[in-house]
Amino acid sequence: MPHILANALAGADPDRNVPITIWARRGCVPFITREMFDNIYWPTLKPIFEEIISKGHQILFYGEGNSESHYDDLLELPAGGIIYHIDKGSPRYTARKLKPKFAVSGGLSYDVLARGTRDDVRESMKSLFEDVKGDGGYILDASALMLSDIKPENVKTAVEYTLDHGAYSRTYAAKPMEKPAAARSIPLGSRKPNVCRPWEIESSEHKKLSGDVALVKSQWEKVDSAAYNYVWTSVLW
Repeated sequence: MPHILANALAGADPDRNVPITIWARRGCVPFITREMFDNIYWPTLKPIFEEIISKGHQILFYGEGNSESHYDDLLELPAGGIIYHIDKGSPRYTARKLKPKFAVSGGLSYDVLARGTRDDVRESMKSLFEDVKGDGGYILDASALMLSDIKPENVKTAVEYTLDHGAYSRTYAAKPMEKPAAARSIPLGSRKPNVCRPWEIESSEHKKLSGDVALVKSQWEKVDSAAYNYVWTSVLW
């Protein structure tokens, strides 16, 4: 938990305008059981979310897969604390369930963008906007990361359709984000974040250290932190 929290905050926008993105990697039922979600997954993730929100950051939560069975759990979070990204769920149901408390994004069919015609895109977006319209709180995005198989002309069509049919009033004001009443304390554990091999362990294996030891220590910790970051952002991705 402290490592996930540290990794999330490490690249956070200091002005708190850009949300912190967290991907729900394989965290939905039926990929895992409801019992695993209730006893392991959510008790781990919820305090991390609350800690991030308590620091004034918003979270862009990518609900990978169909996470509709967990919407009631997400509603336990402070209002405005997350932007929920729709992957496989129903935009209509998601909007009805979550938009009273959170903004939602996504829902634009990847298959249509990759394999459909421009007319298919317009029809898909017409249906999508009917599902999510009303009282603001929707951000246009494809259901998944757009890769090289997406047709550029379809993306252009989606942008044009949005400008014509999906723009909110320029005077729309976002609702303020609610902070948790009291964020839970997350114990650091035996190995603090941003460390693979502590300098205390590395230095203890040398019989003698001479010269500018402080410089060696600072460079060791710099390289060690880079390795830690590589593990979290590349290996564990």
